[in-house]
Amino acid sequence: MPVKNTTARAVHVYDKEKTKLLKTFPTVVSFMQFSKQSGSDIKLLCSSNRLWLNEYFLSYELIPEADNSLAEVGDFNPDLNTRIPNIPVYAYSADGKTFIKCYSSLRECVKELEGSRNFNTKNLELRIKYNELYHGFRVSFTPLFDHPPR
Repeated sequence: MPVKNTTARAVHVYDKEKTKLLKTFPTVVSFMQFSKQSGSDIKLLCSSNRLWLNEYFLSYELIPEADNSLAEVGDFNPDLNTRIPNIPVYAYSADGKTFIKCYSSLRECVKELEGSRNFNTKNLELRIKYNELYHGFRVSFTPLFDHPPR
């Protein structure tokens, strides 16, 4: 039976190729304290193929085909000062064919489209998750196609 409360789940940190386990944190909270990431960012990283710090893959589950032995793994000391604290949001035309803008974070996108940064970002996250329009824009955490940054 899967764990419903994600804070009670372990967070496994792999190299970017997903071939070697580098560290296991016993709970999401322990990883939050270590990484200074929010719980929602950790959940998003663990449930997607996005990399944390552009260098590490996070997972709630052990990857069976990876080396999970932790043998020959030294101290895990990522450079947290260069971390990317926000996940970018890409905005496209309603049909998804024209790139409009890349926002540096959910909060920046909400601030511009709602007029205030104090709006809840959950609505935007749900629109992205279910591929629904947000203020007439198709929004995504990943680029829909190759395009030059704006």
